[in-house]
Amino acid sequence: MSETEKMENVVAALEKMHRWRAAFFGLVILLAGFVIGASSMVVFRREQIMPRPVPPEVISERIIGELGHRLSLRPQQRQAIEPVLRKYMQKLHEIRMDARSKIVENLGEMDERISSLLDEHQKQQWHEEFRRLQQALEQGRGPRRGGPPMPPEHPEGRGRMGQGPPREPREPINPPE
Repeated sequence: MSETEKMENVVAALEKMHRWRAAFFGLVILLAGFVIGASSMVVFRREQIMPRPVPPEVISERIIGELGHRLSLRPQQRQAIEPVLRKYMQKLHEIRMDARSKIVENLGEMDERISSLLDEHQKQQWHEEFRRLQQALEQGRGPRRGGPPMPPEHPEGRGRMGQGPPREPREPINPPE
């Protein structure tokens, strides 16, 4: 093998190695972009992911605006309705905040009691389920949304999407005499 052939082999090997290195660093940059993009979504778009509770004043302004438009309220009607709406929206807000603290307290007690009855493997699974339940409640959803379908014999329904046997017809409220 001559010197020229050796040099050509070395150059070809270096070029091949350079291509792999370029592909590797390109992939690293791509992954870094994904990570930065995802984390910036959490930081900058947190409002859309986990919305904050809307203050009662804002809610009452929205409602009075919609009512004014839909009901064609006269100015004096609007002025009379606004304080009533503000008062009750504030009361509802207070009830919601009071209920939230009671819910958190009860969830903590439930977690402790159920955890004390489980082995270590079950506790890990329970904590994952419990975390999902907490998230669902924080987002204003019930624990069933997104969960397994209800069994057909469940009193509240026929499972998901009309599964299960049809319900029995209900008796009329006022039966004919």
